[in-house]
Amino acid sequence: MKNAALMKHSKEEKHGLRIDRIIINSILILSFFSSSLIHSQIPINGFCGFKEFQVKPNQVKFLPVDFNSDGWRDFITFNQTDKNYSTYTWDKNKLSASSTRYFSISLFDLHIAGSDDSRGKKYAYISRKDREAGFVSFSKSGGVSVLSKLKFDSYPSSIDVADINKNGRPEILISGSNFNGLSIISEDKSKLTEQIVDKNNLYSYSSFVDLDYDGYNDIVAIDLLKNAAVIFNNNRSGGFYQARSIGLRDDLTEFKIADLNSDGYSDLIFATQNGFQLFLGDSVSTYRKKLSINTNETPDKYTILDFNGDGYNDIAYINKESGRLFVLFAKSTNEFYPPIVYFERKGIVDLVSFIDRSGRKIAVLDLTGKIYLIERVTEIENSSIALALKPGIVGTFSLPNSKIKGLYVLDNNQMKIHFLLSRNGLFDTYHSRNLSGSYSNVTVDEIKRAPKTFYFYSKGENVIEMLRINFTRSESSKRVLYTNGTIHDLKITSDRVKDMQTIFVLTENDSKLYIETFDFRDFRYLSSGAEEISPGIEQASLAFSLYKEIYHITKNEKDLLLKKSVFNRKVQSEETLLTKQISNNSRIYSDVESFSDESINENLTASWFSDRNITDLYLYIRKRLNKITFKDFTPTIGSMKYFDGEDENSLLLYDGNKGKLRQVDVSSLGRIVNVSDIFESKSIISYIVDRLIGNKDFLIYVDSSDNLIKIKTLR
Repeated sequence: MKNAALMKHSKEEKHGLRIDRIIINSILILSFFSSSLIHSQIPINGFCGFKEFQVKPNQVKFLPVDFNSDGWRDFITFNQTDKNYSTYTWDKNKLSASSTRYFSISLFDLHIAGSDDSRGKKYAYISRKDREAGFVSFSKSGGVSVLSKLKFDSYPSSIDVADINKNGRPEILISGSNFNGLSIISEDKSKLTEQIVDKNNLYSYSSFVDLDYDGYNDIVAIDLLKNAAVIFNNNRSGGFYQARSIGLRDDLTEFKIADLNSDGYSDLIFATQNGFQLFLGDSVSTYRKKLSINTNETPDKYTILDFNGDGYNDIAYINKESGRLFVLFAKSTNEFYPPIVYFERKGIVDLVSFIDRSGRKIAVLDLTGKIYLIERVTEIENSSIALALKPGIVGTFSLPNSKIKGLYVLDNNQMKIHFLLSRNGLFDTYHSRNLSGSYSNVTVDEIKRAPKTFYFYSKGENVIEMLRINFTRSESSKRVLYTNGTIHDLKITSDRVKDMQTIFVLTENDSKLYIETFDFRDFRYLSSGAEEISPGIEQASLAFSLYKEIYHITKNEKDLLLKKSVFNRKVQSEETLLTKQISNNSRIYSDVESFSDESINENLTASWFSDRNITDLYLYIRKRLNKITFKDFTPTIGSMKYFDGEDENSLLLYDGNKGKLRQVDVSSLGRIVNVSDIFESKSIISYIVDRLIGNKDFLIYVDSSDNLIKIKTLR
């Protein structure tokens, strides 16, 4: 299927060609070539599915809780200052409506505190506003009860929980940037007591961890003023003493302890303005071995889990200012792939990760009242995919030894092309490549099984970028070309035996239509040329038959004309297929596209003319011209697609103003068999209809309302 952009400039809206790039009767070729290895084919194992749920707005903290022990995660949300919270129960692949409850305490943070009991799920809590900490329990319906609490004279903001003396009752570790020192809260028959570990310093974060692996939890606390990780050893009698400290280079945004590299030892993970500092544990917790991961954006919040299930722990993090979610997938125990940015949502404030009955998940909360879930795509039907900040053109391509087609999407924000490959499973591999610009059209050379060559361009511009990728050998090469005039259409011919390609480009210069050619062998430029076709050009499209057939809409003072020019080194013939008269007060929009119908080995050319919301569609095949008129339907320029089905072939047109995607079923003689509206949405940026897998027809489109790639089953 031909992939074309939906948002095209009309004749009056086309960008002017830069004067310094116009070279009459010659072709300008950019002296830019690159060849490199592909370093970032990342095994995401389908971890790119997206779901979104509405929750109460202005919440800044949330927690996954399995209230009713059914194996699915429910959620608690709160804003850390008000004396209420909201609960949401997972039910049949969605969250229930909000249930907001009053609570006598302003929750700042919660931490699970042991197994369930008759009163429900037990959690430790801190309240910064109320200057207290304690234990609460949540019932199966989400109701909360205070079990015990203790007041302070300063403001706690960091909490951790562990059974430090092995008596079966959890202790709470309390600290904070405005809390006096470091304290441990113990529970005895619903009564809480405070043990002060240090009262002279400010600790922004603190955590229990068994550093010497003797079965007793020690403490690592971050001294805010000294910017150091202070280690307090457990004396096995309930007391703690300061053993040593580790100086930190950068100011921290967050701190966690986890066995990141899965070697059985606890690692210290510090998030800083520049990325992550990892202090890797060993048998005696010397933390001499360090690992740095630099990131382009500050990780304000992060979570650790093996998201792709390959046995290595990964890191997901958010940057609050940009509103972006990133995932660092581990390459090995001590290496990480470059971060993948999943989406951008302004106002995100918190993230968590968890595993429930359907697998591993990342959840992100934003202030507008949304919870976003990232999970593994297990079924391609009716799925949403998050892998680009501002996705543009979406398309498919065949892959060697794969029953599922590859998927690509252009990211106009990052100037990248993102690939999802399905080698051993659905979307199991992710890869991206930087592009030199933003483009609205992509053509894929499908002649060779490998490598694949992608051609990027925009109608109304004069740049062609070529990207050749061998996914099997992890190699890629790139070239950028400039044409004489602005581009109307691009088609390629390819000889896979000799590895020769010819690019045919229909261009416009000074309102005249030209055909420009570029010859390549082994992806090296050989020659080029240009020939004039016709004056007064409006739209044009190219088809291959015995010779090149050029279908173009031209304009004179009274008429719009659809013409066919046959080209073989020069124009051999020209005929007018139809004429549309232009009235004085009319504004006619038009478009033309040519498609190759492989099932009948013929070309079909579709053109339409729209005036006052009435559209005449013409189909030209086997030298026959068929017409149908649509009322109250005006296609978006550049939105025509052609789908070769097994039983029937279809032309698709999209009216962006009405939000209707219309399917016109066509016989082998070009007769219109049936017309139906198959989908409605006013936010489609680009789309294709294809068979990604099996015999099912899928609509794959980019939704501008949420910047997601969406896949719907048509039949």
